[in-house]
Amino acid sequence: MDRSAVSGAMERVGISDLASRPVHQLSGGQQRRVLIARALAAETELLLLDEPTAGIDVDSQAALVHVLGELSRQGVTIAVVTHDLEPFSPHLTRVVWVSHGRIEYDGDPTQAILLAASEPFAHHDHPDDPPHEPLGPDMRTGG
Repeated sequence: MDRSAVSGAMERVGISDLASRPVHQLSGGQQRRVLIARALAAETELLLLDEPTAGIDVDSQAALVHVLGELSRQGVTIAVVTHDLEPFSPHLTRVVWVSHGRIEYDGDPTQAILLAASEPFAHHDHPDDPPHEPLGPDMRTGG
């Protein structure tokens, strides 16, 4: 990676002013943006993110989600694993909901957000919870 690629990636994610600070001194949200900048400097076309907004304050969440939305509009494919769709809702193009190793929903983000708020769906995300009927077609059988 050359310095201009790193500098450009840091600028894209809004952390240029942090270039001289050690990563361990940054907040959780800033550290996540550093990781995204690192991937961008490598000119990645795909980002796989696991709970990127977990444990960071609301302002950092908003900044991170804004950056991800911009990257998506610029053609970067982003797959996010999350328990909280809300911060990402303006940028979602598809939601695949997996519960207990089974696809429960695959489709429109607006409908997924409505389903997430529904009583039967929202409270069955722990292996010890009782089984429930899938909300969408069973993707294994096509039905």
